[in-house]
Amino acid sequence: MGTDDKGIAVILLVAGIGVFPFGIVIIKQQWEEYKKKEGRERRIVLFFEMIDLWSTWVLFLSLLLILGGAALLWR
Repeated sequence: MGTDDKGIAVILLVAGIGVFPFGIVIIKQQWEEYKKKEGRERRIVLFFEMIDLWSTWVLFLSLLLILGGAALLWR
């Protein structure tokens, strides 16, 4: 593994760890709104949260960056 690969791996790890808290904050904010709803409205909101792309995109992107960086470091 060259030094370029290690540099890229560290950048991926740092970016992934840096983005991860934003996904957690987004999910916490949405969860507070979800708890305020009642009955049928709560089920509808939960359904849309499952397909919500923003919070899941932020979390999965950060996890992919972390895993990609770790894979580059340990290969």
